[in-house]
Amino acid sequence: MPTKQEIVQNEKALMDILKDEKVSMKNRKKAVCKYKAPYATQNFRVFMNRFTIHGCKDKQLTNDCVTLCNKVHIMNLSNMKPIKYEFCEGSGKREITMKKVKRDIKRGKKNKKSKK
Repeated sequence: MPTKQEIVQNEKALMDILKDEKVSMKNRKKAVCKYKAPYATQNFRVFMNRFTIHGCKDKQLTNDCVTLCNKVHIMNLSNMKPIKYEFCEGSGKREITMKKVKRDIKRGKKNKKSKK
């Protein structure tokens, strides 16, 4: 099992690759698929959460990032549920999915019985 220092170094290397716009998409995908760790630090969780949901625009890279998040147990920090592909902007489905979620929340509030 790798030490925490090794994990932090590997995470920093992956974050640098994903942040750098000059790196080709092929190399980014390869780096994401190659990355392995038993757990993730909080700094890496925040970065991957933001990058996967909002920053990544390529469909295949988004899918690979979602798979990585599930392997390393990175949750969606807004609701503490696993990150799903439909909720990411790179999937092209986020806008429709979010409208559906908001509609369901409004329906749920309307259908609840008031307590007396």
